[in-house]
Amino acid sequence: MYEGERKGWFGPPRYQRLVEQLWEKGISGVTVTRAEQGFDRRGKIQDIHSEYLSDNLPVTLECVATANEMDQVIALVREIVTQNLQAWTTDHVMDAKTLNREQTGVTSEGTVDPVADSGLVKVYMKESDMVGGEPLHQVLLEKLSELGVPWVNVYSALEGFGKEQVLRRTHNFSMTNKAPIVLEAVLTRDIDTANVLAALQPYFQKAAGPAVFIPGQSV
Repeated sequence: MYEGERKGWFGPPRYQRLVEQLWEKGISGVTVTRAEQGFDRRGKIQDIHSEYLSDNLPVTLECVATANEMDQVIALVREIVTQNLQAWTTDHVMDAKTLNREQTGVTSEGTVDPVADSGLVKVYMKESDMVGGEPLHQVLLEKLSELGVPWVNVYSALEGFGKEQVLRRTHNFSMTNKAPIVLEAVLTRDIDTANVLAALQPYFQKAAGPAVFIPGQSV
């Protein structure tokens, strides 16, 4: 949806209200990120330097939930569906904190799943998550580099909450170190996915939020 999508002229952004409703329902966790560039609701390209950026830039709300929780998520999303909102779900998500080699569907010798030959790792954490005095996201970046993973992104979220059920929002000039952080890494077909996930699991345990693996196919 779009960051400026509101109910009424002076109402809160729809995405904020949806996050609050999911929080009230006790959903495990939600993260909201804003694009730095994308199409506005008229189909024109906008970026963070564009005029009226708060009304034009798209935002993405991600929710990692159990099957029962997802039914509640879908019901809430359907209540606020507009022509400027798109939503989709997938059940091909694995808990990377507990995943073993056989479950990945991807190995260095071949694939357990004939379709999956790559995958996406996503780790949801707080800015304050640390390992040995270093920010967790920085440690993960260094480990992924050592393991030969070339495609990694780290970005701050607008807002979100996790298992602590504390709703956090990122504000300009805020001095807090508990802003939501998301790391995602693409594990391509030439990478030993099972070994990478096994090497990273001790660090996944330090994340305040979930770490997930989504198997896929290189195109």
